[in-house]
Amino acid sequence: MALPAPTSTPADADAPTTRCRDCEASFGCSDDERAFLRSRGFNPPTRCPACRVRRRAHRNAQAIASYGTPLPTRHVARPIAPGDGTGVGPLPSVAAICTVCGRDAAVPFRPRNDRPVYCGDCLDRRTGR
Repeated sequence: MALPAPTSTPADADAPTTRCRDCEASFGCSDDERAFLRSRGFNPPTRCPACRVRRRAHRNAQAIASYGTPLPTRHVARPIAPGDGTGVGPLPSVAAICTVCGRDAAVPFRPRNDRPVYCGDCLDRRTGR
């Protein structure tokens, strides 16, 4: 059984064709697609769908490959010694009193009057550890 011939033309048959800037193949972009891109502030595509996919894959491969490159020597992590000039070292310990149990607590921040301070045991109980 033969299929009936279509009675209408496809929606993008009237769409203007553009030449791909990479492979120079002709491709169309429907008026709906152009209106959508324009509403989002984008220009109409200058590459055919196949070249767009190829370009994205190449760009993503470069980005993924850059994650695997080692950092320059000056950024390599090294042991931190207090006063070695890096500005990074152990956090200062400030003496405080636990709000819940009243015991002495050493915290790595300067306590404020409007915020509670917890010793290690009370903090563990509060966070469910």
